[in-house]
This record gives sequence, C-alpha cells and structure tokens, in this order.
Amino acid sequence: AFSHWGALAFTISLSVLLVREIQNTRVRLREVNTELALARDIQQSLLPASPAHTAGIRVHVLYNPAQEVGGDYYDFAPSDEHRLGVLIADVTGHGLSAALIANMMRVSFSAAVQHDSQPERVLEGMNKILYGQCGNQFISAGYILFDQVDQTAMAGIAGHPAPILIRNGQVRELQLRGPVLGWQRNIRIQAERIPIQSGDRFFCFTDGAIEVRNNAGQIFGYDRFFELVAKEHHKAPADFIQGILVEIFGWHGSRNLEDDITFVVVDVA
Repeated sequence: AFSHWGALAFTISLSVLLVREIQNTRVRLREVNTELALARDIQQSLLPASPAHTAGIRVHVLYNPAQEVGGDYYDFAPSDEHRLGVLIADVTGHGLSAALIANMMRVSFSAAVQHDSQPERVLEGMNKILYGQCGNQFISAGYILFDQVDQTAMAGIAGHPAPILIRNGQVRELQLRGPVLGWQRNIRIQAERIPIQSGDRFFCFTDGAIEVRNNAGQIFGYDRFFELVAKEHHKAPADFIQGILVEIFGWHGSRNLEDDITFVVVDVA
C-alpha cells in the first residue's frame, strides 16, 4: 500500500513540476517572440523607404528577411544630382542584438559620410565610431561612390563580399578586400577607382545568398552563385533579382531562410 501511495504522490509531484515547466516555457517563448518582434520592427525602421536615384544611376533593392531577424542593412548617400553613395552591410548574429548594432551602424554611416564622401574614409570613420560598441560581434560592409561627372565609381570593402561588375556581357568580381568593422581600433581600407560607362551594372549582396544550405546540408557557395549571376545578368533588374532568388529558394527547399538576403543592383544609364 505504501508503494502504491508513494508512486501516486511521486506522479502528482512530477505532474506539478511538468506543468510549472510548461508554464515557464510558455513565458520564455512569449518573451522570445516579443524580442523578435521588437528586433524586426527596429530593423524595418532602419531601412530606407525607397532606393535613391540620380539622373543616370538607377538602384533596385531586394531585402528578404530571415525567420530569425538578422543584421542586413543598406543605405544611400546622395550628395547631389550627379553623385550617389551606396552602402551594403551585414552584422554577425541574429535577433535583438544584431538589430541594435544595425541601428548604431546607421548612425555611424550618417556621421561618416558627412565628414568625408570617399569610401575608404567613410568605412574607416564608421569603424572608429563602432569600435568597442559591438561586443563580440562585428560588421562587414561595402561602400561605392558613383560620380557621373568624373564617370567613376570609387569602391571600398570591409570584410564583405566584393561587388560583381557586369559590363558588355562580361561578369567579374571586383578584386577588393578589407578588414571588418568594429573589431580593431584602427583599420586601413584600400579603395579602387573604376571607370564607369553606360550599361554597367554593379551587383552588391550579403553572404546570406551564398551560405544557404540544401536538405543534405550542402552550401550553395560562391562559385554556384557567381554562375547564377552570369546566367541571369542580361535581364532587367527586377527579373534579374527574381531569377537569382528563385534558384536560391529552390536549393534551400523553401522560402524560410536562416539568414537575411539583400541584393542591391545599380545600373548606369
């Protein structure tokens, strides 16, 4: 009899503990969902309402947010009707911390472009502001200044995938490298001056497009991505973007990705 009542008491106690754990789990889940919603709201509020343009530079953007909020960011700095700066960036990590660092990045970009418009100075200036503010996270970024008076694009990279240039049917990666932002106190960025001409297309992207995995765990990879860009390069901007995205979704098996994907397409008229 004792063992019967003992077993019953044990079962009741265990049930009470399980109910409490379920209740605690529900509370934690609500807290996580609240945090994710806040992060998503912050991230959406940071992004420009529409792409910037000049008379001869047309910009098209795709921002595809992940299930779990990431840290992709893009922005523009139109200095006059002939010059336009284009920033693309990616904060490591996900969730509220990535969204908050993206907010700091927006502030640092705004301050840096007011001080100097050249890509190397903009990225170095952003790093000075961001250093010591990102915890164990960091930021990759790329910045291109298009100047239609000089017919040039000045491009700088800070740990970010280099832009792809499409010209006269030829597709090539710009050979740009540089250290990430927010990790070292002082960095040196080497910018490249690229002559531009009518019909040029500059394609900037975040690494979420490259690091997508399929059901077998295989990564999409840069080579496959580059080949896809080359295959789609002749299309109008919206179709170009959509063609790439459809292939990536097909590889992954769904539209619910683990990381943000951002594409910025800049066409020179």
